Amino acid sequence: MSHRDAANALYTALKVEVEQRGAHKNTELVLDNDTRQHILDIAEWLVRADFPPSLLLYGKVGNGKTSMARALMRLIEYVTECESYSRRIQARFVTAKDVCELCAVSERFKEQYDDYRRIFNERMLVIDELGSEPSEVIIYGQPKSPVTDLISHRYDRQLLTIITTNLKKDELKSHYGLRVYDRLKEMVQPVVYSNSSYR
Repeated sequence: MSHRDAANALYTALKVEVEQRGAHKNTELVLDNDTRQHILDIAEWLVRADFPPSLLLYGKVGNGKTSMARALMRLIEYVTECESYSRRIQARFVTAKDVCELCAVSERFKEQYDDYRRIFNERMLVIDELGSEPSEVIIYGQPKSPVTDLISHRYDRQLLTIITTNLKKDELKSHYGLRVYDRLKEMVQPVVYSNSSYR
């Protein structure tokens, strides 16, 4: 796929995502310069084999990171299904808080444990709102760091991960520590969202 085709496909996916999420308010995609640049940057990540396997959308609140992550997830699912139904990539969307909640209940219920472990190896995973979760979960008196463990696991296996966060780079470093921040730097292509909120 060319960069132009990828950008057009991503624009269409984002337009549909925004309209579906705001259907009750007749919301339409605002194609301003910032959104156009985000589409171009992410389309380049999609088509460049020499870019990292994952993507980090970070910046202020309300400026389209989650909508873009959902649109990108749907686009990748669609394209891989068109290429070969048996090899299609199905994505999983979770918030960072969801990961912690699944970890907390996984010790008591086998079904939740299986679900929690499954997120570690999803072929494509979207982690929304990184940094909004507690840094530790206490299970039977033992501290666990589920999001840190998840990022490290996916880094080790170079699995496709799309992450959104409102934290700045220095805040990511202080929240997760130098080791995880260093891994994030290597595994993701960053896209900065500095535009104002659309809400």
